[in-house]
Amino acid sequence: MANQTKSQTKQTHLTLSDEQKDWIREYGKRTFRSDSDVIRYAIALLRKWVDGKNKDETESS
Repeated sequence: MANQTKSQTKQTHLTLSDEQKDWIREYGKRTFRSDSDVIRYAIALLRKWVDGKNKDETESS
């Protein structure tokens, strides 16, 4: 069980280039009024992504 959790953590690690980080910052400034809006949006995206991954794993087992 511990090994499974460790491998899942590696899969979810994301490395962004400086150019990608700059683009995300600029997009965020244009799209959101405040930092809390950005955080809410990011959490919603992560939940959607995790739900999708969980659904995929359930279907494949």
